[in-house]
Amino acid sequence: MIHTAGWIGVLTVILSAIKVNDTNLYSASINIIGFLEMLTGKRFNYTAITLLIGLLGTLLSLSGVLDAFIPFLMALGLIFPPIAGVILVDYYILRTSRHHLERSRKLGKLPNDVSMPITHSVTIISCALGSTVGVYLKYGIPSVNSIFAAGIGY
Repeated sequence: MIHTAGWIGVLTVILSAIKVNDTNLYSASINIIGFLEMLTGKRFNYTAITLLIGLLGTLLSLSGVLDAFIPFLMALGLIFPPIAGVILVDYYILRTSRHHLERSRKLGKLPNDVSMPITHSVTIISCALGSTVGVYLKYGIPSVNSIFAAGIGY
C-alpha cells in the first residue's frame, strides 16, 4: 500500500520552500537593480543580475554563512537598543531637543540642526555603556538591560 498523504506533504513543503525562495530572489533582484541604476544612472540586465544574485546566495549558503547569522542578529540586538534608551531619555526627560523638533514640525521638515544632542560624545559613550551592560549582565533580558543602562548613562 502506498501512503500518498506523506508524499503530498513532502511535495507541499518542497514547493512552498521553492516559492518562498523565488519571492526572496525576486525582491532582492528588484531592489539591487534599482539601487545600482540609481547609483550609476545606467540600465542593467535583469536576468543576468538575478542569476548572479541567485548564484551568490547559493554559494553563501553552501559556505556556511548561516552559522554566523544568529550571533550577528544577537549582536545587532545589543548594539541598537541603547540608541532607543538615549532617545527616550533625551525626548521625555531632558527635553534638550524639544525646541528643534517642534520648530521642524511646524515647518513640516526634518530637523537639520547639527547641534542636536544625539551627535554628542556623551550619547556615543552612553550607547557603548548600554551595549556593554547588555553583553555582560546575565540577569534579565539583555536588550532591555542595554536600553535602561544607556538611558541612565545618558
